[in-house]
Amino acid sequence: MKHILQESVSIAHFTTPSNAHYGIRRHVFYATFSAILAMKPMDSGEERYIELSIGQNISAGTILPVQLSSARIIGLMNQRRQSASLEQLSQTQCRIHSVPTRTSEQIARSHGMGSSWPWFTMEDGTVQFDRASSKWFLAGSKIAQYECI
Repeated sequence: MKHILQESVSIAHFTTPSNAHYGIRRHVFYATFSAILAMKPMDSGEERYIELSIGQNISAGTILPVQLSSARIIGLMNQRRQSASLEQLSQTQCRIHSVPTRTSEQIARSHGMGSSWPWFTMEDGTVQFDRASSKWFLAGSKIAQYECI
């Protein structure tokens, strides 16, 4: 049986591949859909699964990693915890907003971006934040927020 920890933040779930499970209570007004992302934090080789409410900017920090190696969209659920259609899943986009640094600002300018990195979709597969050849390269910048639409 999985252990559930209740807290009041606007994320739905944060889990690891092991049997650990941290359920987070949503606010009364929550998004109709939630995107499920598989993420690999820089400080851990372990992939983690995170559920983000669609249409909300969620701050990185205590629960969400501030530095990522990689991420990918793996699912979309409705408020009844049912999988969304493949068409809806293929239209789901996520991105991160970085904490501005001189290096990240230079990279962003060279790619024509602000402090928000490009959107990624399920079709992009695993996006790499720690590789200089990736258009999602963070150059060591920390993540301020996560967003999915």
